[in-house]
Amino acid sequence: MKFGEVPAAEAQGAILAHSLKLGATALKKGRVLSAADLELIAGAGLSAITVARLEPGDVGEDEAAGRVASAAVGPGISAATAFTGRVNLHAETSGVLVFDRGRIDRLNLVDEAITLGTLPPFTVVEPRQMVATIKIVPFAAPEQAVKHCVKAAIDEGPLLRVAAFQPRAFGLIQTRLPGLKESILDKTRQVTEGRLSALGCTLVFEERCAHDAQVLGALIRDAFGHGIDMLLIHGASAILDRRDVIPAAIEAAGGRIDHFGMPVDPGNLLLLGHVGERVVLGLPGCARSPKVNGFDWVLERLVAGLAVGPAEIMRMGSGGLLAEIPSRPLPRAEAQPPSAKEKERPPGPRVGALLLAAGQSRRMGGPNKLLAEIPGSSPGTGVPMVARVAQRLLASRARPIVAVLGNRADEIDAALGRLPVERVRNPDFADGLSTSLKRGLAALPGDLDAAIVCLGDMPLISGRHLDRLIAAFNPLEGRAIVVPTHHGKRGNPVLWAKRFFSGDGADIRRCRRAPSDRRACRTRRRGRDGRRRDSRGHRHPRGAGRAAGEGKAAGLGRCVLDPQPLVAPRCERLSPKFHRARKGEAAVQDDGHSQPQQDRGDLKPEQLRGAERERRQCQQRKHADPFPWLETGLDGFVCQPCRRKDQNQRVIVPSMRCCEEDPDRQPCRFDADRTASPP
Repeated sequence: MKFGEVPAAEAQGAILAHSLKLGATALKKGRVLSAADLELIAGAGLSAITVARLEPGDVGEDEAAGRVASAAVGPGISAATAFTGRVNLHAETSGVLVFDRGRIDRLNLVDEAITLGTLPPFTVVEPRQMVATIKIVPFAAPEQAVKHCVKAAIDEGPLLRVAAFQPRAFGLIQTRLPGLKESILDKTRQVTEGRLSALGCTLVFEERCAHDAQVLGALIRDAFGHGIDMLLIHGASAILDRRDVIPAAIEAAGGRIDHFGMPVDPGNLLLLGHVGERVVLGLPGCARSPKVNGFDWVLERLVAGLAVGPAEIMRMGSGGLLAEIPSRPLPRAEAQPPSAKEKERPPGPRVGALLLAAGQSRRMGGPNKLLAEIPGSSPGTGVPMVARVAQRLLASRARPIVAVLGNRADEIDAALGRLPVERVRNPDFADGLSTSLKRGLAALPGDLDAAIVCLGDMPLISGRHLDRLIAAFNPLEGRAIVVPTHHGKRGNPVLWAKRFFSGDGADIRRCRRAPSDRRACRTRRRGRDGRRRDSRGHRHPRGAGRAAGEGKAAGLGRCVLDPQPLVAPRCERLSPKFHRARKGEAAVQDDGHSQPQQDRGDLKPEQLRGAERERRQCQQRKHADPFPWLETGLDGFVCQPCRRKDQNQRVIVPSMRCCEEDPDRQPCRFDADRTASPP
């Protein structure tokens, strides 16, 4: 791979090495530069940039990471979509992560460009938990290195696997000595039940007897008649020798002692034995506590069906000092097995989706567009638009799906039919999209990591598009907001990290202060006629300029979630706080309430500063001055920016050309009694 600084004019098709901030546009590192990108770079006055070019024998970072991941995953593990040269591997079930440390080392020693990091071996994992990550460090890796890593991953069986926990039946025997309170034995049973329940196992029976080898031996023989798989024995006194009471009782019952002691503290005094083919464990005193100890390590492997013998126990010494580490966040005694709903969730981050379907469709002139029929693959198979969008959301990994209903709610509800989509009604839908957003966020579960906000009139999105947004989501790497783009233009739906929701779950915080958290995820789609289309299915208008909401004035900086790129009834570049209004009408503020029109003297200083800043931004984009009243002193803002219409008489966003150069320009309208000239 070639890497270095080259003249900007010669960089087409190369990979941008470092992110560039060009006014209101940002080019992220890893972007394949197009001719349009080079025009922006030249316009910013940059003559040279640092790029990378792949050479014959190189494999792109995403392809290389995907190939290694496909070879490394084994049973119980799934690989996410490759993004920025990284593939994360997630557990599909509860169990124990199993791999050979030596094989991991051999893979990492192949080439510095290919790396594989994992959790420690035999870590207990839950569904959707990340267990490993594969990262290609540069923008490409040598083909031969990728082949060697794939070979190292598939030789000798799967490189990584999760040994799933199997439901097993346990028995518990506790011995007594004079002075031992029954409450201690009761607490021990409670802790043991919680420990087993967390692994999906059950405690079938419990017996208590004197701390005597003969009495205990007879009880051990009878215990296996209850159909148990393993037997646990808590002694009133700790086991101190192979000839102590509990080992002698196991041998008296016809069993054998396999191993006594382990290099894990707490847990040193654990005893492993067998009666026939069934395991018997003499437990150390620390097992009466829900805190992690050596007994947990042995129990987890046994429940997962892994072999545990003297050699395996004696190898637990590395990392076996547990006395000073914090216990798990949820004590075993309080742990509960995952619910059926949790087991159905796909691996990876927990991402839900909002389907906003409460709009009034005023631009349709009467019919509700969400109820319009979308033709199917064959005659008679059409479905309402809102149902098609819900089907596409259900085809993704996002769960749950919450639909917000408002206008003609009963008809929308009937259109969704039996689709497994939760429904919430917004009686305040006429007050704007923000009210639906609040209702939807409040209905989402509190344990989600993020949420996708999807509009109800986007039938051409697919589950694959949504999964790409989810795959790109990684707050730790600065991708807490993921925005789809089409040929550099931002669109919908948008994925938001949970931390941008307010404390009551009913609003989205301003995110202007965190531009590094935003990530654009490119999408490519063409219609059947070969023309490019946006996420709503509209044809991409020739000559259309920047998508609405793309700038800081009315984009993610103000959390405008419905910028309606490419097709809009008016220029959405204007601030939500200064919507257009005709003479005599109230100016609608972004909180949904009507306020009297204000002149310049009535505005607060921060409002004036914000309006002036956005006026300058619009001028920099060669748009008509959207705020002429700031200069003329008009007491009402009634200017409508010049507008253009397509062949279907839909108003679209003005082009980047100056308004005076646009032959289709319609002059801005002012009050009849004003003498100010339009911009």
